[in-house]
Amino acid sequence: MGVYVLPSYREGMPRSVLEAMAMGRPVISTRAPGCSDAVEDGYTGLLVPVADSDALAGAMVRLIENPTLAEQMGRAGRRRVVDRFDASRVGEHVARLLVDSSPV
Repeated sequence: MGVYVLPSYREGMPRSVLEAMAMGRPVISTRAPGCSDAVEDGYTGLLVPVADSDALAGAMVRLIENPTLAEQMGRAGRRRVVDRFDASRVGEHVARLLVDSSPV
């Protein structure tokens, strides 16, 4: 199983992370804002401190040595993307917010 790694210092909402999760890949990233919003640490992937290459390497080794865990995280990530980040759901949510906040 492949693993997606994004050792980011800062992000918005990282689309590449969401795409990897949609493909059923576990994600290893940093606790940078955006990344930590997408990845649920220990459930859909692993988050490490920003700029900590030792922790990043350790997370990679952990998933390489535990393919069952990586597969479980990949499945959980796919479910999370479908449930929370699907484009049509997000679009509906944004539209609802705009309607609810517009003056009548």
